[in-house]
Amino acid sequence: MLSVAHMPSDFHPLVLIHADLVGVTELAKILDSLADGKSSEALVGSNEVKTAALVIQVVECEGLFAEVDDALHWYLTKEMAANHASDLIGFVSRNELSGSVILENGILDETPIKVTVGEFDDAFFTDSALQ
Repeated sequence: MLSVAHMPSDFHPLVLIHADLVGVTELAKILDSLADGKSSEALVGSNEVKTAALVIQVVECEGLFAEVDDALHWYLTKEMAANHASDLIGFVSRNELSGSVILENGILDETPIKVTVGEFDDAFFTDSALQ
């Protein structure tokens, strides 16, 4: 299960992806597939709770984040998708009950993606403050 929320802020905006270890592994596989060129776009989200949809797209330039038509878009190069997949696999291999990893490209004005396990529950994502 993956839950996605955009957390806008003047100081530290981020996109929060909360999942179990299986969900993080699935996200790593999606990023790996994008890095291998098997597809150029993937949709990440869950129907179990009301969360945002995250569209991951492979582009030629370094990745940035944007909100377009009620969906969150994350633009990555193939190399960054491969690096992020590797980071997620390393995170999963630690087999921790809770924790997080930040996925960012080091670009000015970038919105980082924070992937967490065991830190939130579904009620957090249905809170009206996130809508």
